[in-house]
Amino acid sequence: MRARRLPTIRSCVFQGNRDSALVFLPDAGATLVDCDFRENYGRYYGAVYAYRARSLSMTRCRFIENRSDALGGALYNYDTTTTLSACGFIGNTAVARARSR
Repeated sequence: MRARRLPTIRSCVFQGNRDSALVFLPDAGATLVDCDFRENYGRYYGAVYAYRARSLSMTRCRFIENRSDALGGALYNYDTTTTLSACGFIGNTAVARARSR
């Protein structure tokens, strides 16, 4: 059964995680408000990975010094409706480039 509402995550710090800090797969999603993503690392994707998730909304979130050996140092989004509002990105890196469809 599909949940009617997605969770809201407020004022959290995600720091020093390996293999991404947050992962959203099909039918998942969330609203994030005033969250910090610092120094997270992913071999394939960085701090946040959204793959065909239902919805992802971020307000006043900060992405600082996250990195990936492949795609999306701060955020990798594939086929997910994503809204970013007043978010900041500083010093995030990824080795590979994403391809356009």
